[in-house]
Amino acid sequence: MWPSASRDYIAKMRADLGGDETLFTDFDYVAERMCEAEVRKRGKTRGELEPSPSQLKTFLEAEGRL
Repeated sequence: MWPSASRDYIAKMRADLGGDETLFTDFDYVAERMCEAEVRKRGKTRGELEPSPSQLKTFLEAEGRL
């Protein structure tokens, strides 16, 4: 869920720092490999695996309680 939850933050950080697309490239790489593995493992499309806004909210609330 972290790639989806952090998408807006990463875009804002890149924009705030002059559009530097090199920021978070390692994170993007790992997230992409994980997504590809989930697509293969679960036999679903990327769209089907994308969490809904309510799922993201629940996830982030749970993470905040850790």
